[in-house]
Amino acid sequence: MVTRAQALWVFLFALAASLPDNSIGLFLKFFFPQMPLVGGLISSTLVAALMYIGLVPAPRLGAGMLYTVVLLAVAIVTSSFGQPGIYKLLIGVILGAYLDISLFLLRYRRFAYLFAVSTVVPLSVPITYFVWDLLGVYGPQFSFKESMLDYWNGLLCGTYLILGIVGALLGDYVFRTRLKGLERVKSLRAET
Repeated sequence: MVTRAQALWVFLFALAASLPDNSIGLFLKFFFPQMPLVGGLISSTLVAALMYIGLVPAPRLGAGMLYTVVLLAVAIVTSSFGQPGIYKLLIGVILGAYLDISLFLLRYRRFAYLFAVSTVVPLSVPITYFVWDLLGVYGPQFSFKESMLDYWNGLLCGTYLILGIVGALLGDYVFRTRLKGLERVKSLRAET
């Protein structure tokens, strides 16, 4: 499990990522009000970069879950990831489980972080739709299956994948060139 110091590091980076996700990203909702999850087109690269930087120093089970639950707990009161509501915690738990399982199976190597962070960004679209459908967030007229077969949502997932890859690579670059040598980061990674 994640140590206290690692948990604090992950928590702070999740809070930092929630700012662009819950503010800048919502800007596009004014221009595309009928297209759900479009706000992430602005914020997802920065969120993915911060996720990468937040998770690498904490190579333990639970770091991904902590990150996504904090990120989505902040989103409960905003329209990021859908209308305001506590259901967003379930989205965070599912995405966090995906991150933790991916990182664990790929043994917390550099590729593991690049893969997990790059793919969790587009995975957030179907997971969010699934939770909306499961809990009836948008009523009986909303269908997970129909939403995922919509052309625009396929394009949205593809775009999110590209933005997730760019964000993960940006996070990797910043981590390796600016943070990896810092004593605090070395001590966090050594706590495993």
